[in-house]
Amino acid sequence: MARKYGIMCRLKNDLNIFSKIQLYKSLISPHLDFCPSILFLASDTQILRLQRLQNKIMRLILRCNRFTSSSFLLDALQWLSVKQRIVYLTMVFIFKILNGLLPQYLCSRIVRGSSIHTHNTRTASDARTSNFLCGSSQNSLFFKGINVFNSIPRDVK
Repeated sequence: MARKYGIMCRLKNDLNIFSKIQLYKSLISPHLDFCPSILFLASDTQILRLQRLQNKIMRLILRCNRFTSSSFLLDALQWLSVKQRIVYLTMVFIFKILNGLLPQYLCSRIVRGSSIHTHNTRTASDARTSNFLCGSSQNSLFFKGINVFNSIPRDVK
């Protein structure tokens, strides 16, 4: 992503804002959009590095100085932050798994509460995480992702 940012820096005077946004969406954005479930498990330090790079790109696109707030830039471009984008795309992935829109080998790894018991409870339709006892297995998509997905309000799901 940093190399492609360098390309955008060399072209900044030759392109208008619309062209810079299109260049970002075609060159840099796919790095965040391709397999966000891996980035979902990244550490906060790694996410912060990506966010700083996105902030630089937004400042380049809008021709702002380095003291311009990143929240202002995100609002001006109507973009999500790196963390928000990764969480959103991962939740879409979990939603597709839960609704059987992805291959069977992924869908079969998720168990719903209604398949465990027949009681009419609030969480009967929620996905259940397997019993992950090791700390390393608790840092998996099927543990963290499902816990985050279950915490989303029902009307948003």
